[in-house]
Amino acid sequence: MTFYVGQKVVCVNDAPVICSGVAFSLLQRDKIYTVTFVRSMPPEINIKRFGDAMVGLAEVARPYHSDWGFGIGRFRPVQEKGMSILRAIAANPKRELEVVE
Repeated sequence: MTFYVGQKVVCVNDAPVICSGVAFSLLQRDKIYTVTFVRSMPPEINIKRFGDAMVGLAEVARPYHSDWGFGIGRFRPVQEKGMSILRAIAANPKRELEVVE
C-alpha cells in the first residue's frame, strides 16, 4: 500500500503502544487523518507489527518525538468519491490514482 503527503487515511488499529512500561495511544479508530510525511521505520523502533514504514499525521501533535510517525499498518486510504477526486487531481496532477472496481 502506498501513502503520500496530503493523503487522507482512516485509522483501523488504535492499539496502545507500551513505552517505558506505560501504555498510551494517540490514535482513534475510524478517525480520518492527513499524512504529513512517509518514512521507513528506523531500526531503533522495533514495532514491525505495524508495518515497515511510518506516516506523520497533521492531526496528532508529537512534541517530544516530532520526527516519529505511526506504522502504516494502522491505516487504510480513505476512498475518494465525487468532486474530491477532481480536487485531488487538480492539486497533484502527476499523482497516480488507484482504480477501485
